[in-house]
Amino acid sequence: MVPTTDQKKANLHLGAAATWAAALLSLALLLYLRPYGGIRHDSILYFGQALLAWKPDEFGQDLFFAYGSQAQYTVFPQFLAWLLNWFNPPGLFLALTLLGRLFFLLASFVLAWQLLPEKYRFWALPSLLIMPPQYGSFMILGYGETFLTGRTFAEPLILLALAAFLQRRWTVAFALWLLATLIHPLQAIPALLLAWIWLVRSDKRWLYLLAPACLAVLLGLFGLSPFDKITAQFDPEWYDWVSRANKMVFITDWNAGDWCRLLIDVFMVWLVIERANGKLKQYCQALIWGTAIAFALSFVLADLLHMILPTGLQLWRMQWLLHWTAIASLPFLLHDLYAAGKEERLRLLILVAIASITAMVIENVSPWAVLILATLFIVWPRIKASVSAGFKRALLGGLLLTLVFVAAKHVFFTVNTFLSHDANWSRYHLDLAILNHQLLIGGLVVAGLCAWQKSGKKGHAAILVVLALWTAAAACTWDRRNHWALAFESADFRTPVFGMELRPGAQVFWEDELLAPWLVLKRPSYFSAPQTAGLLFNRGTGREAFIRQDIVQTLQLQAQLCNIMNGVAQSNDACVIDEDAVREACKKSEGRLDYMVLRNKLPHGVLASWQTPFVDETQRPITYHLYQCKDFPS
Repeated sequence: MVPTTDQKKANLHLGAAATWAAALLSLALLLYLRPYGGIRHDSILYFGQALLAWKPDEFGQDLFFAYGSQAQYTVFPQFLAWLLNWFNPPGLFLALTLLGRLFFLLASFVLAWQLLPEKYRFWALPSLLIMPPQYGSFMILGYGETFLTGRTFAEPLILLALAAFLQRRWTVAFALWLLATLIHPLQAIPALLLAWIWLVRSDKRWLYLLAPACLAVLLGLFGLSPFDKITAQFDPEWYDWVSRANKMVFITDWNAGDWCRLLIDVFMVWLVIERANGKLKQYCQALIWGTAIAFALSFVLADLLHMILPTGLQLWRMQWLLHWTAIASLPFLLHDLYAAGKEERLRLLILVAIASITAMVIENVSPWAVLILATLFIVWPRIKASVSAGFKRALLGGLLLTLVFVAAKHVFFTVNTFLSHDANWSRYHLDLAILNHQLLIGGLVVAGLCAWQKSGKKGHAAILVVLALWTAAAACTWDRRNHWALAFESADFRTPVFGMELRPGAQVFWEDELLAPWLVLKRPSYFSAPQTAGLLFNRGTGREAFIRQDIVQTLQLQAQLCNIMNGVAQSNDACVIDEDAVREACKKSEGRLDYMVLRNKLPHGVLASWQTPFVDETQRPITYHLYQCKDFPS
């Protein structure tokens, strides 16, 4: 039957309206569920690398850079340094983070368009935004992060490169991959491995590329320069430093929850392979092989042989592509089970439970519960014939009650936390805390989809208005930097907050802070724990970092204890650091530590003070005091 003109117009209107609805929903979820928290996490390290490129004479002796850093492997800090000539850091990082998040959303849609059947392409985006993006060890890394790093732009470029690769547009794919490699090589290497495995599966002659790699390793084993760097190993002392400060790079140090999330990613991609055809199936098969190879190499070369270069390459980062694929394919899997009818209702619910509980392993949910459910999902088709109808109903009801209980427990504890913050919405966003739960926000999205399918033009228009208003509201509240972040970012290095300029090149120890000396004082940091991130790439950084850590350890311990006691006493001077601890740290630094910034006000030696316009979590005013080491002679 040939559609009439009116039917064609109606279908066109429905398609355009649905596209707008999907776009607004994705944008609203992006802005609402993933708000901006400021220059934090790895973003601080990239800011420091930009400062080094911007003012090398000033920051060259900072611990993070003095012995070399990972900045030498990326062009991104140079790009940021160039932009710092025109823009202030807080505004620049906010704008680039938003741009990168939108770029990631667009790139994800482009790759989903190449991989997924047509009706699931848009639904990949809400899934990627609702489900946790974390992968790897200790939930440290995640795709599409809400702070600015090289990954912010490298990941979208890699997704676009893979989309071009699937279209056989080799030149475009290579150019995009190369640009991503220049920005963040560790994220780009997994895509290269994935593409190579895809090519090998279609033409075994691509295996010949192993020959030069094996030759390079062989030359390295014979000690021939520069190939000996490939096979160089950590000495015992350096390995000890790395294993203490960078545990995530060794997969044998991962905990049960980390391995659970990896196995569930593999499980979900395996389910896609069972149900998909064409490019999606081939892509997932190559991804499974790539993951197996990457983790095997990581285990042998990094964990067993302690080789420096393979450890630094962190081949286990292949999981970011595995996790992206698993989450983007989740709507495809769920709908496929739903479309199968009542026979698959139980497995549909099991998969929902697996996805939801895996996301909550971080909340002390036993990973074994997820693995048991995955096992039940696999064996159910083989045992369901021998299971009574009553047991099936009990199992289905038990799963439903479990999911309801999990959601209710989340709401209960979230409301209690909100009340413990004096029901202060500015300190604790109750709406975001409640809805930032996969079952609740996912259920809301599914309910909206059902309402859309049952509505006519007027209903669609109403839903579009609601989505537009939600998107606008989310955009207005996307910047959710807390008082602590605003205290530093509003005092970026345009005005001396202590009323004086510190000596150029002077090294500053700022209590529990790395961003502050860089951003507020525009001076090198003497020591902060995040600076040890560079010791994986430089032995000198490791040696010096642990020397400096020992020097300030007593001072840090006293500062932490005093902050706790002063918080309990609701006072800033109930506990005071021992001046001898300050004097001893200055003496042991052998003149390399010039200034200290502490929240504790000592009886003597206060050079200047800065009272920020904000309060901390105990409602005490945030005041910092500047001290100079030469005022504490030994």
